[in-house]
Amino acid sequence: MVLTDRQRSDLHAGIHEYLLSQPGESFHLAAEALFAADPQSCQRNLSTNNGDEENHRPKTKSSGASAKVPLLEKKWTAVPRLQKKILELERTLSSSLMNSSTMNDPKKNPLAGSSNRRMLPRAPAQHACSGHSAVINTVAIHPLYPIAASGSEDCSVKLWDCESGAFIKSFRGHTQAVNCVAFDVEEKGRWLVS
Repeated sequence: MVLTDRQRSDLHAGIHEYLLSQPGESFHLAAEALFAADPQSCQRNLSTNNGDEENHRPKTKSSGASAKVPLLEKKWTAVPRLQKKILELERTLSSSLMNSSTMNDPKKNPLAGSSNRRMLPRAPAQHACSGHSAVINTVAIHPLYPIAASGSEDCSVKLWDCESGAFIKSFRGHTQAVNCVAFDVEEKGRWLVS
């Protein structure tokens, strides 16, 4: 993997910070060797951590203060947590796929292969058409054009553009709820009946 200069600098600064935070002379010697190899990254690390720049070691804190966790350790512990989250999401995805394949399998779901099965819309909806003031009882699609007609309990029939979801026209005149609308198929949708 090829690192950018910024990524390389951050990695060296994180390793330097980690080496300085560990007890023992060998860690401090390794930190000094890294400082000699890449002084810019390590110098930036020391200046942001308020460390002692002369001997490349951080200032000691009082015994009551909690030690700061080096950035490299935080990133190292974040990797297993993210891997666990990925595994959980993969399990959720596979169970969702299993459920959807079960719904479409005619052997497991008797309605899956049925020709009488109602073609219900599936999420997400392309458009949300609002305009009726009561429950919609019926919808019909024009046989040639992208137009839909809806009939409602508010005693109206409304025409909608299926491609954009835009309202086209409203027909009023019913004295009771509209229970069925249909386009004339023989005349290629010339008539709309309700």
